[in-house]
Amino acid sequence: MPQANLQNTLVLRVLEDGTRDKQGRPRTSCVIVKPNVADVDDGQPRDSGDRSSTDSLPISENDALFLRCILQSQNDYGTKPPPELALPRSIGVVVDYDCVKRMMFTKMLRDDDNTDEGRARHRERTKSAIKRARTRLMHAKVIGCHDPFVFWTGRPVRGIKETQKNDPSLFDPPAAMLS
Repeated sequence: MPQANLQNTLVLRVLEDGTRDKQGRPRTSCVIVKPNVADVDDGQPRDSGDRSSTDSLPISENDALFLRCILQSQNDYGTKPPPELALPRSIGVVVDYDCVKRMMFTKMLRDDDNTDEGRARHRERTKSAIKRARTRLMHAKVIGCHDPFVFWTGRPVRGIKETQKNDPSLFDPPAAMLS
């Protein structure tokens, strides 16, 4: 195919989503991407989505925004989990889910959302974005929910510095306070 025609061409790539079906086989999904001209029809196997070489999980921008809202809310408004939740000791902070939703609504606000129609679109857009992000992150075991609380499970996520093991935690006290 001539290179000039590749500008309007899209490629369907199959990626594993990081989950497994009942038989233990990896689940896959397809994404439409612009091709890398150098790798189109080069006979090389495509990225299968296997991320075993790294512990961190890749997520979408919307999911990352939702996780950042959870982390920031835990840092600003988090509380110790009530004993009746029976969460693992590694979950030291939980936050009210409504607090996270309010923060997400604020962060997803656009300039064109200042009319009545725009506010209605914003409300629906944000509600569906929150629902999708919550479902995907819970399925990937990045977050946990125990009504009315939500919390980060400790699983590292690619692109979010606070979740990486080798970076200082969002919840660690400053070094000056330790001495």
